[in-house]
Amino acid sequence: MQKFILVILLFFPLFSNAQWTQLNSGSAVELSSVYFPTASVGYSVQSNGLLLKTANAGNSWNYIGSQIIGNTLFFTSADTGYAPCHPGISKTVNGGLSWTNSYFADTTLFADAIYFPSKNIGYAQCSNITLDTVFVCKTTNAGSSWSKVSAIPSSDIPSSIFFTDIATGFMVVQGSIYKTTNGGVTWLLKLNEFDLNGIHFPSDSVGYTAGGSGIYKTTDRGDTWTLQNNPNSAQFYSVYFTSNDTGYVVGGDGVSAGTIVKTTDGGMHWALSLSDPYTFYSVHFSNRANGYACGQAGKIYKYSLSSGIENYTNINAVNIYPNPSDGKFTLSFTENGGFIALKEIKVIDMIGRVVWENKATTNNVFNIDISGYSQG
Repeated sequence: MQKFILVILLFFPLFSNAQWTQLNSGSAVELSSVYFPTASVGYSVQSNGLLLKTANAGNSWNYIGSQIIGNTLFFTSADTGYAPCHPGISKTVNGGLSWTNSYFADTTLFADAIYFPSKNIGYAQCSNITLDTVFVCKTTNAGSSWSKVSAIPSSDIPSSIFFTDIATGFMVVQGSIYKTTNGGVTWLLKLNEFDLNGIHFPSDSVGYTAGGSGIYKTTDRGDTWTLQNNPNSAQFYSVYFTSNDTGYVVGGDGVSAGTIVKTTDGGMHWALSLSDPYTFYSVHFSNRANGYACGQAGKIYKYSLSSGIENYTNINAVNIYPNPSDGKFTLSFTENGGFIALKEIKVIDMIGRVVWENKATTNNVFNIDISGYSQG
């Protein structure tokens, strides 16, 4: 029987000419949130609750649907998304064409932010009508119903929620960061500052938050936070990291200056990535190479990375088995940050001929069959 051995070589693409390009949103109204569930399909919501959608990676935008929704968005697929409807959560399953409302049992609650760590399990960060308590509501049936799971006495304004898995999550309430490890039932205070807004974890251990009090980083699953060296004094509203080291924070002064800053070394150094007269309120990346930021006056910018060497530290392990084999192999890899870094896999013989390949897959397991080829 012939025996084959595969040797794994990882080639990472070379990138350069990274830049932000202004898109035509077709709107002059403030855009409060942008979300891209796929590389092509994206959504942005105006401050008046009307929804914009693109199906071609931001090249053109159109108003979609007629229902007024809240000013934050979260999508679990290209067609399924959630937004506050006050009181409660609205859901669409047809790409925003129509929305159904699922109201909270407590009609005094208003959702401020939404996060789904899985298709069915989601969390809503809520405030009450008297603004003296922050509540967390949870769904386990993809938004069909919501139940109140916890309450934190606070007169501060809730602004952001993020979960690294179905049980472990973080809330930003004004300048405070709270952490749960039991699905939102209890929360512990982990950072107490005066002004923070967005929060994002590119991996289970590493996370970032930002606001008027600066940019903070954690490397121990949110238990401790360290202020980063950031020369920019803007009020920050949203943060997104494409890896543990590379990330973007957006904001502005709300009057005449909008700012996007970037780090590529895990927050040790920050550089101005874009300056604009209008403040940015939201940033989201569909993949490592393409991101979007939106804000005042209907402004949407797109970040495109076409060259330079990106840091693919999100790949934890690449395994191939059995090796050697009779020509049938299974290749798998694991990752941290939710992005598929392997875009093309080739099996090449000793003289450089490609005998097997798979391109642009979204799977992390590949079944390779080269048993029909001779050894070498």
